[in-house]
Amino acid sequence: MMRDYLELTKPRITVLILVCTAVGYFFGSPSSFHLTPFVHVLLGTALMASGTAALNQWYEADSDAKMRRTSKRPIPAGRITPSGGLVFGVFLSVAGFADLWFGANALAAALGLFTLVTYIFLYTPLKRRSVVCTTVGALPGVLHHVRLAIPALLRNRLDVSRGLRSRRNPHAAGDRTGR
Repeated sequence: MMRDYLELTKPRITVLILVCTAVGYFFGSPSSFHLTPFVHVLLGTALMASGTAALNQWYEADSDAKMRRTSKRPIPAGRITPSGGLVFGVFLSVAGFADLWFGANALAAALGLFTLVTYIFLYTPLKRRSVVCTTVGALPGVLHHVRLAIPALLRNRLDVSRGLRSRRNPHAAGDRTGR
């Protein structure tokens, strides 16, 4: 059962997000590196990303059950109840928000929450309707990294999300066609 809950968090995607977050934090730090806020940024981001992934799978359980590629996910396969996935996703998200708020700063927490809300309530529903979802879906990813790297971005040193955005279109097209 623990493996199923771990699967809800999409750990490979979360690791990718954490690598980008760490790079953004490093390049966005104005002068010196501080371990404590860095750890909170990573922990809060991991929890928010994992919670968002779980909420996304909860939201899409019905359509996931219809596609061969996603039908074996924990909720559509019946290994986790929809209410269990919802509670787990909300718990992780609230914990991540709190860690960002108290361990990093209010802006990081607010942008993390904005990322979650736009991903779940804009990008996810649009995936079934329009390719514009890729543009909308890029916004949470961009904001997630920008909040950590604003100083570096202003100095034109780093754009951590450009490569991620370029990989989204084929993924979204595959989701819409049921592959």
